Amino acid sequence: MRQQFAALALCWIAASAPSLAQTVFVSSENDDSINVFDAQGQPLKTFATCLRPRHLQLTRDQKRLLVLCGNSNLLVELDPKTGQVLDQTPVGNSPEIFALSPDEDTVYVSIEDDSVMAAYSRSKKAK
Repeated sequence: MRQQFAALALCWIAASAPSLAQTVFVSSENDDSINVFDAQGQPLKTFATCLRPRHLQLTRDQKRLLVLCGNSNLLVELDPKTGQVLDQTPVGNSPEIFALSPDEDTVYVSIEDDSVMAAYSRSKKAK
């Protein structure tokens, strides 16, 4: 049920982005990958990624797909067209979900094992 909700949320995000309007990204925690589908549900490609990818979100400019990695304890930034890792930030143990600040500089991460929310700045990262 959780994966179905994530797929629907990402479909809405992708549909609001013009150049990726027909693209849906779905995390596969068991396969350590991101599956990419067209709007009709046809598979396009799969990106190998971190261990247990969980929450996903495109940046407004669509140049980065942020992936929160539950067993790698990382926030990974991918090129959404190629799957190439552009950046990664260590976060706490077993991160679950995140939210971006309106200016997309701060990432607020829910750290499951510690029952805390942590904030990380992206200002030193290339955007």
